[in-house]
Amino acid sequence: MKNIFISCFILFFFNTLSAETQIPKEISIIAEQIELDLENNGHRDIESHLSKVSLQELTHYTHEEQNLNYDEPLSDETVTDLFVCLETQGCDLYLIKTNSDYHSGYGIEAAFVIMEPETNIFEIITHGVDSE
Repeated sequence: MKNIFISCFILFFFNTLSAETQIPKEISIIAEQIELDLENNGHRDIESHLSKVSLQELTHYTHEEQNLNYDEPLSDETVTDLFVCLETQGCDLYLIKTNSDYHSGYGIEAAFVIMEPETNIFEIITHGVDSE
């Protein structure tokens, strides 16, 4: 039983580690800057979640019904740009989702980062996901 627990812990640790290593340092720096900007604008309890976006995730995220439910839906042109990145060699797509409290409300914002890993050139596309 002890060996099973240790094995599970090791697998969990390495899976977590490998998932974190997929996020380049530049993306983490962008997330920190977004958090700082929110904090400077009065937001509190800020949390960010970073991920590399897959074709399946982007398809779900931008599905017409889903997109229309966002506070700020993504334009057709923006959606096309995101898919073009995923289909292009030498282009990576990351999503930074940020949750925060503001006065008596709560909000979720998203920032897609289109990045060329060879040059570290990037473009940030932001939109409001939800607010209450």
